[in-house]
Amino acid sequence: MILVVSRIRRIPLVDVKETGLTPTEASALIGCKEYTIKELARGKKIPHYRVGNRYRFTRSALIKWMVDQEEKNYIK
Repeated sequence: MILVVSRIRRIPLVDVKETGLTPTEASALIGCKEYTIKELARGKKIPHYRVGNRYRFTRSALIKWMVDQEEKNYIK
């Protein structure tokens, strides 16, 4: 029994929101319009992936992208 429990504890848990934010959720996180998010994704200027014809975003990639953008634009 202890062996089974120790194996279960080693399995990494996936954050539900890490599995794929919609453009609406991504726009709320970033603070811009959904249209802007879709345009950035179409132009391959923001990290995203597609499920069929729908855009999806991961929270960690978007946060990293925002930090990178801030460093690029404001920190010299």
